[in-house]
Amino acid sequence: MYRQFLRQPALAAVDTLFQEIPQNHWGVPDDDLDVLAGLQVASKSKRILQLGTAYGLSSIILADIAAQMGDGAMLVTVDPSQPMNEAARRYVKMAGIGGIVQVVEGLSTDTALLAELRKRQWDMIFLDTTHQYEDTRTEIELITRLCSPRTLLCLHDASKHAADNLDQRKQGGVARAIREWCWLHPRWKSFTFQGPAFGLFGIAVMQKAEVE
Repeated sequence: MYRQFLRQPALAAVDTLFQEIPQNHWGVPDDDLDVLAGLQVASKSKRILQLGTAYGLSSIILADIAAQMGDGAMLVTVDPSQPMNEAARRYVKMAGIGGIVQVVEGLSTDTALLAELRKRQWDMIFLDTTHQYEDTRTEIELITRLCSPRTLLCLHDASKHAADNLDQRKQGGVARAIREWCWLHPRWKSFTFQGPAFGLFGIAVMQKAEVE
């Protein structure tokens, strides 16, 4: 489904990435990309922060959809891997959206970087990093400080399947981190799009309620 939202240069860049990068390194599977693109289109999100770039597949999709929404579109994507970042920059340029994409080398928990990111307003934040419970709890603690009530905080690998298979310490993964955060912070609500109706690894969306 996500392909119907992309323009031809972005489609060509995605197809080139698929040809050049092994499938198990693509990042986000197609069914989860469908959910992510649908959420972006429905919410009209054009100011995007991504944490966990991989080779730039989801960056291309999110940025190209944002670019079609008019002035002010931008995507900042953060990853500590220099080789992956270089590849992402190449694919983003190939997609014709290099002007609105900033690829940053760094960690999702870097204090100085987060201080800079907090100066901007984000429509959507997409977290796709280690998939580990403890790491994700720390990231949610930090990233929610960047969110306004209109910000959609989306997290990949939020399904039970992902928790069972990706969390190396078997502590409950992203799913547990989300449940605990929302339980401790009642203003935050969450919903997870996961199999069998949606993707096997799952996309969760979190949002903070307005103060009444």
